[in-house]
Amino acid sequence: LSLDAPIVTLVWQWWFATNFNIHITSHEYIILFATVWLLYALDRWLDAWKPDLTKPHSSRHAFYVYYRWPVAIIWLIILITTAILSLTSLNQKTLVAGFTLLALCAIYFILVHVQRRWRVIPKEARVGAAVSLGVTLCLWTQITSLDLMLATFSFALLVTLNCILIAIWEEPLDKAQRFSSVAFTLSRGWLEPSMIIFLGTMIAFGFYQH
Repeated sequence: LSLDAPIVTLVWQWWFATNFNIHITSHEYIILFATVWLLYALDRWLDAWKPDLTKPHSSRHAFYVYYRWPVAIIWLIILITTAILSLTSLNQKTLVAGFTLLALCAIYFILVHVQRRWRVIPKEARVGAAVSLGVTLCLWTQITSLDLMLATFSFALLVTLNCILIAIWEEPLDKAQRFSSVAFTLSRGWLEPSMIIFLGTMIAFGFYQH
């Protein structure tokens, strides 16, 4: 159902708001939850056109293959509802920032799912950057500080690391389905050092902020 990512981003948005003493309205929480679900569901919905279910595959890909059109109808309803809620409850500054981020996500979808390009930057890193900016978007419209910048960057690294670990876990399935994955597009010898660097950077930023 792709609910894991929206729930996790909601928790992190609350954590950022609490630690930086920023008030976030219930509408902003709902919009973030819905937007993340829309993006993740769309990504998996588009992936569902490619899987060969006669080969090893993940349960989420099978779900989107079997329920492609019911999911599409639900997706459109949530999209329209989220758009109306955003236009009626968010201030102009947040709207501009939000639509700018959505435009970048749209370019990502076009390049990855239509043009099959933009492989220089691993998908996992792009997801990390997009999730981090989405979670902290409401904070950036109210404050700007070095601490927030470092925290946003650290969170992007954390999300990227999580995506890399998932890619390693699902490497056999991705190979069977011929999906792009950092687990086999990068040399195996680079994976462990990269994760160590990610963890070291996040720990360093954590000590800096305290």
